[in-house]
Amino acid sequence: MIVLKLGGAALKESLASDSLYRTLAKVRAAHAGLPLVIVHGGGPEINATAAKLGLVSSFHEGQRVTTPEFMEIVELVLSGKINPAIVRGCLRAGLPAFGLSGVDGGLFECGPEDERLGQVGHVRRVRVERLESFFATGLVPVVSPVGLFPDFRPCNVNADLAAARLAVDLKATRLLFLTDKDGILDAGGSVMKALQHSELADLYRSPTVSGGMKVKVRAILEVLEANPSCRVEVMNGLSADALEAGLVGAGSGTVIGR
Repeated sequence: MIVLKLGGAALKESLASDSLYRTLAKVRAAHAGLPLVIVHGGGPEINATAAKLGLVSSFHEGQRVTTPEFMEIVELVLSGKINPAIVRGCLRAGLPAFGLSGVDGGLFECGPEDERLGQVGHVRRVRVERLESFFATGLVPVVSPVGLFPDFRPCNVNADLAAARLAVDLKATRLLFLTDKDGILDAGGSVMKALQHSELADLYRSPTVSGGMKVKVRAILEVLEANPSCRVEVMNGLSADALEAGLVGAGSGTVIGR
């Protein structure tokens, strides 16, 4: 089982080109329909839509402050625009994808993340049985990171943290974070090819990472603490060769393990 998180420049490129989907379809066909889940973000699109409506985006410790007005935009953009666009790209490449959000079937059961963030949740449980029929029929779920609070209000979920929780509850063997960098960079800008959990924990506590990258590091730590056998990699999603290597476990970016 592979969980693939698509965000940032890699997401932008995938919305304009089918290269990523063709690579996924090629590797999956070569490995007997390898089970795969795609989780996507969409921050820049949310910002742009909000700006058109006169709303200003704000963030706290790398996560979006989500008012009820912003929640409507989040759902509209993630589940109504980006998710079907990714599904269409997969289908064009011959990858049998099915789009859904964490709301569908109550997939993401969430609690409040931080009251300062408003309508933002953290996933307490993934109802993995909701995905079993997709895997059984060879479909690839494409999941937008929107969940449900216990009172059934929708909530915004950081895509990195959503991918991490999926990797934990699905007992994934690999979790790939696709970025526009060749991996996690050190203070001098060089790629760190391999990191241990303890080294990543030190990095999390240091000023080297902040904002969205700090959330990503937190997500990786959460995976390795709950599913230590999972191979986590931060890699360049704009390179077809790097993506193919990551999918087969050859390693092309920063590989993190216990």
